[in-house]
Amino acid sequence: MSNIFTRSVLVLALFSPWVSASVDEPVNNCSADEGLEGWAIWCGVDTYLAQQEAPAAGPVEGSFEGIVEPDIRTAAYGGSTAVEPPAVEPPPVTPPAVEPVVDYNWQGYAMLTHPDFGGLQAGELKLKVDTATGEVIGLLTTASGEEIVFNEGAQFYVSPEILPLIDSPYAGTGLSDEAGAVQISQFEVASEGSLLKLVTFPQGWQFSALGNSFDPEHTGASTIGQINDGTAVTGSFVAGSLTPLDRMAEFATLGRVAEYSGYGMYSGLGKVDNLIKVDFGQATWFGAWYGGLDVGAAGTVSGNQFSSNTMNGFGSASQSVVSGSINGSFNGTNASALTGVVDIVKDGQAIVGTFKNVIYQDSLSVSDLPQ
Repeated sequence: MSNIFTRSVLVLALFSPWVSASVDEPVNNCSADEGLEGWAIWCGVDTYLAQQEAPAAGPVEGSFEGIVEPDIRTAAYGGSTAVEPPAVEPPPVTPPAVEPVVDYNWQGYAMLTHPDFGGLQAGELKLKVDTATGEVIGLLTTASGEEIVFNEGAQFYVSPEILPLIDSPYAGTGLSDEAGAVQISQFEVASEGSLLKLVTFPQGWQFSALGNSFDPEHTGASTIGQINDGTAVTGSFVAGSLTPLDRMAEFATLGRVAEYSGYGMYSGLGKVDNLIKVDFGQATWFGAWYGGLDVGAAGTVSGNQFSSNTMNGFGSASQSVVSGSINGSFNGTNASALTGVVDIVKDGQAIVGTFKNVIYQDSLSVSDLPQ
């Protein structure tokens, strides 16, 4: 009862206007240490608050210390306080593989009968022949556009090694399959997958007009051979290093006239001999193909190449209708050999073959030739 009465009196005193003068009197007795529970309640409110210690800096009342509350407005609308995703580096771009450029140093022609490559047709052949490294690489492009790469198992042969020929054209001729004396033109090389193989014919027996004896240039600068699939002959080829154009110009200036003798391999006919006469000064040529072919042709020389513009049958084939083309090129520094391809239709029959000829009669002597 006493406590209740005491608290009632205090409350009455705080809220009664007539006691305000009494509350202000004991100023000197105010002490903040007594707190609200002590007599400090009688001190003026301003006096009490002034005696309190300033609160230390810290989080706003009602929040958790160390946690920063995000600005909801900014985050909700994609503002600058939104967390940016980490940058994703694009995967490195691998440049496409660049095939090395092959420096072909021989040019030639081919006849191919293989059914997997379009059957009977002519083709163009490029070769890289390097005896220093033992490398032989070839690219045969057929008339139908098929490309056949030869780059496997290259090997050179020297006399008296036997070249791996199939159905040798020398059978019954008394000539052997031994490689000739000059190594550079005696080789074999297989295509990718070893489907086809180029194998040269032996050439040591051929001759030239230079001293009417064996001339190593024609075998060193060109070759002739067969294409086989390991069990049968499927075509033939020729190739050689081209005669430099400035040399051809010199031969024209000197009015050179030369005759070439040789042979080739032809579809349906086998081995056929031929002769070609070239007038370098007039840039013309004419030739004859014997042995069942019996076709004559003539044409022009352009640079180190030649091509036909007329052809006809002769002898037993004088009434034959012949159409098509004969093309070739000169080989060696002194144009001591030439190689070419025959692609004709005779009386409705397609005949394709390749040939190589060697110079045997020349209006210029060795001393007359440019050095």
